[in-house]
Amino acid sequence: MVAVTTLGGTSLGRYLAGLLTGLNDLRPLMEDIGFNMKENTRLRLSEGVDIYGEEFQTSFRASDEGGQTLIDTGLLRNSIDYLATKKSIEWGVTKAIPYAWILNAGGIIKPKKKKFLRFKLGGVWQFRKFVVMPERRFIGLSNEDQQMLLDLVYSFLSQSGA
Repeated sequence: MVAVTTLGGTSLGRYLAGLLTGLNDLRPLMEDIGFNMKENTRLRLSEGVDIYGEEFQTSFRASDEGGQTLIDTGLLRNSIDYLATKKSIEWGVTKAIPYAWILNAGGIIKPKKKKFLRFKLGGVWQFRKFVVMPERRFIGLSNEDQQMLLDLVYSFLSQSGA
């Protein structure tokens, strides 16, 4: 069985899994999907837009330094990669970047051991009991990604004679 997992378990995932059932080695297709998803995700980060095409809420750091939201050193963007096998594809943040998920999904950051979070903003030390991170969904399937996946699958199936 082929497992195609998408954010939120969309019907597209079930549809693609049904199309690909019975095929043995999907690695060429999975490589194509992985490469395209990696590049699309990196492009979203570079352009500062989420999977819905909406601009990211500007971060305090980017506003303060005149930089770009979610792009500081480039570590996050450059860590986007994929792993393709004969039957599956995974893409996302592959390096040990502990803050990647909260940057994508948003949430509240609270101190673990101290009473306050401490960070510099505008050259001044800030002390906060918590910080609210807005959702900036850069990992996931945009409408364009979904169409691209369908196009890749149909192309693969027509080339393989399935």
